[in-house]
Amino acid sequence: GEEIDNTLCVSFELSSFAAAGVANIAGNLVGIILAITLECWWIAPRFLERHALAKMLGSCAGACFGGFCGLVPLVCYDSGQKKKEKLAEKQLMEQLMENLV
Repeated sequence: GEEIDNTLCVSFELSSFAAAGVANIAGNLVGIILAITLECWWIAPRFLERHALAKMLGSCAGACFGGFCGLVPLVCYDSGQKKKEKLAEKQLMEQLMENLV
């Protein structure tokens, strides 16, 4: 969580909530893709080949749509001050580390 907060939030100027939402969407997509891939390999490869891709794309589209719908309230969330504080804290830590070396 801390790494997502320090990388996505600072790089793309996202709030912590938005970064967590994006990470949640990515985790959901990986889970869907792995589940359907394993299903195709072990259960019934011949039967599932025909509709597995459609099922995977539909499931991924649904997960993305649901995840982005969950992120809509964050549009109204003002994190401008928080971003400035995080950036100032990061710069301070970098200065401290340079002084120690």
